[in-house]
Order: sequence, then C-alpha cells, then structure tokens
Amino acid sequence: MRPERFSPLDAQDASYLLTQVEAFEPDWGLVLPYVPDEARGGWLAVLGYAAEVIGAPARVSNGMLGRIRLQWWREALDEVFGDGSVREHPVVRAMAVTLRQSSDVRQSLEAMADGMEGFLSNGADNSIDTAVAARQSVYGGLAEALGALAGCPSGGEGLTLYALARSAPDADAIPGEDGTEPPARRFSRALGQDHSLEPALAERIVGYRKERGDKVLALPALPLVLAKAKGGKVSRVKNPLAQKLAVFRGVLMGRV
Repeated sequence: MRPERFSPLDAQDASYLLTQVEAFEPDWGLVLPYVPDEARGGWLAVLGYAAEVIGAPARVSNGMLGRIRLQWWREALDEVFGDGSVREHPVVRAMAVTLRQSSDVRQSLEAMADGMEGFLSNGADNSIDTAVAARQSVYGGLAEALGALAGCPSGGEGLTLYALARSAPDADAIPGEDGTEPPARRFSRALGQDHSLEPALAERIVGYRKERGDKVLALPALPLVLAKAKGGKVSRVKNPLAQKLAVFRGVLMGRV
C-alpha cells in the first residue's frame, strides 16, 4: 500500500513503518487493505511498535541489553500517552499521532513489552500450552490493541497460533549464553527436538477454527488463514500471489 493511505501519519514515517513491518513480518501487511480507513494509520503504528518490541531479542547480544531496549519503549509509551513532546523516532511519532486519544490501548502495548521479558532469559516450549501461554501477553496484547482501534474482536489466540505456525523445525537453533532468543527461534528448536509438537499445533489450529464456525476469524487473526492444518501437519502459503488470494478469500468468507 502507498504511504498516503495511512492518514494522519506523515508519508515519510508511514513509508519507514511499512518497510519495517514488511521486513519483520510481511504477512501482517497483507491485512492492512481490509482495515477501516480511520483505523489504518493506528494499525500501522501498532505493527511498527510490535516489530520493534517482538524483534528486540534478535537485536541484542544479552538479556541486559534487551531489558534496556524494552525499557526504552516503555518510556516512549509514557511520552506517547502524555501531553508533551515525544522522542524523535518514526514509530514513536506515529503512535503519538494516532494513539494519543486512544488511551485504552496503552495497557495492551505495555503487556507486549512485559511479555517479551520472558525471552531474555532461559526458557523452553515443552508443549503447545506452554508455548501459547509464553506468548499470550505479547500476541494477545497486539491483537487487543488492533481490535480496539478497528472496533472488532481481538482474535488474540489466532494471532498467537499464527506466530507459532510461522516457525520451522530447527533442532540446532541455540539461544544466547544467557538464554536470550526470539520467540520464533525458541519454538523452532522445540519443533526440531519434539516431533509431537507439530501435530499438537495442527490440532490446536483446527480447534480454533471450529470454535469460530470453521471459517470466520477476527480481523487481527486474519493472517492465520495462511497457516493450513491437516493430518497432523502445519503448512503455510509461501507464494506471494497465493498469500494475497488466501487473505482475500478469508475476507470474502467473512470476518468479524
């Protein structure tokens, strides 16, 4: 989408955020055309914040630096929802422009930063329940913030399951010396070491869809249409055109 489609964001800041989001999680961007016009700028700002916060463990060499980075973003939120000026960062400026009057999303954004603390020290995904619980405040907070801006249900579990489905098995993935690692790497290692996790994830995805009429997803959970679960296997749509068509079909089939 063109940066001009994200009013009231400055076009240069919107362009920066689009680049950041696409680099971190390109499938998030596939949903943006279906977000109501009045909420689209806020969605891009929140997704830009998510890319920074969820990506924090991959950008630091140890947990202490990760905690400093997360604290920087907590302080940025204080500015965003305050009355004064904000620091000169495109994501912070975008949040101030779009979210300052939406104080109800602040708690969800703070929960994302708090939830990422668990990936700055040793941890393991020993089951699907453990993996979902470890990420619930992160992806649940993201879905809640997006849902509040668009006036729709959050779809928090759907977005969490989508994040898990994005990981490919990699038994050799290793965390930092103090346990610091991105959420995707932690689950990739678990998938590579415990072959019972993929069938369990597939079953969880199928169950989530059945609870929602097997087709309907809340708008924030719409990327989950790109993860297919059948016969104990999880597969993703990888072709860019097929990705767009899959999301489009998900919208046509109905979303809340």
